[in-house]
Amino acid sequence: TNYYLKLILSYECFELYFLVDGPFNILKSGAMTKRARSMHQSTMIFLWDQYAAFKIFFTCLMSLESVLGTALCIFLTVYMDKYWVSADKNLSIDWVLLSLAVILPMSLSIRAAFERREKGLRFISKLRSSVFQLYLAHATWNFGGDPDVDMSAFDRLGHSDEVINILMDILCDLSRMLNLPCVTRARHRMSSEGKKEAKKVNDVSKGLYYALRAEKMQQLTMKAEVLKSYNLGLPEGIRIRQWECFMCEAMDELHNLKQYRTPQAMRSFARIFSFVLPALYSPVFAQLAADTSSLGLAIAFATIVSLALSTFFNSIYYLEDPFVSSLPIALDNIDAVQELKVLSEQQFIDTRGALFPSADPFERT
Repeated sequence: TNYYLKLILSYECFELYFLVDGPFNILKSGAMTKRARSMHQSTMIFLWDQYAAFKIFFTCLMSLESVLGTALCIFLTVYMDKYWVSADKNLSIDWVLLSLAVILPMSLSIRAAFERREKGLRFISKLRSSVFQLYLAHATWNFGGDPDVDMSAFDRLGHSDEVINILMDILCDLSRMLNLPCVTRARHRMSSEGKKEAKKVNDVSKGLYYALRAEKMQQLTMKAEVLKSYNLGLPEGIRIRQWECFMCEAMDELHNLKQYRTPQAMRSFARIFSFVLPALYSPVFAQLAADTSSLGLAIAFATIVSLALSTFFNSIYYLEDPFVSSLPIALDNIDAVQELKVLSEQQFIDTRGALFPSADPFERT
């Protein structure tokens, strides 16, 4: 055993010399340098993530309700500790009420909010794919073959550019409608000023949606009729109508996601109890102060519970509208302008340049 122990120690000493003081000095080699750099980057990423999380928490999730609810909870905790609770009492309140009255409905609400967001992304993808396929159909499909039809009169570039303008008008109006202010809060249902605000926004939304369905889609349909006048085949015409139907379906779904959200009763219930219920648990926090002889510990627990519930509710509140964020920065909302207008326009321009390389630059009309 001693022989093997000496052999292992000798090997470790040789390995240490070979790594640090040996002729190859592996610690300074590329592999070790990359490993050290990777560890440094991991540390910096951890610090950046923590900084970002705290910044989001204090700048986005904190609100006046959070401050007032926490202050009320701390005040009642100090009052109970001074005038009502003592160490000889054994006060205990079950936390099941907190979980059932606040956590469960808020968990259901945030799940429904994320499902709406995912549906919105799915319908936007469906809309963009249908729009792009419609443009390719008008710009590239080979039709004709009838000797009685004069195809020389058909300006494919001008026709496809008109289709691009119609499609871009549709996407721009839709993005404007989706970016309208949110008017489905409780104040928009229960107060006179809120109802006036909701009426103004809804009038603008109805005007944009009417322009989409009654005007722009009709213009797009008439462009397909132009192709039919140049002997477009029946299967191709059916396929174009199907893509137009997909567009209308996706726009209707996005409109519904914009107009209807979590039930108002559940939201009002969660708002009230996330504000009031932590204060009702102040005797429990005061009992903790009496048992541990530490009022600071009780205040810390009261602050954490109140802030956790209020910020959790705020995170649900900001996700109610999947397209518009009431925060200074957009966290989880869908950027409708970027997804519908900017990316689609760039896609149209790139595809047009590939299909018609000798054409003049595209200009919106």
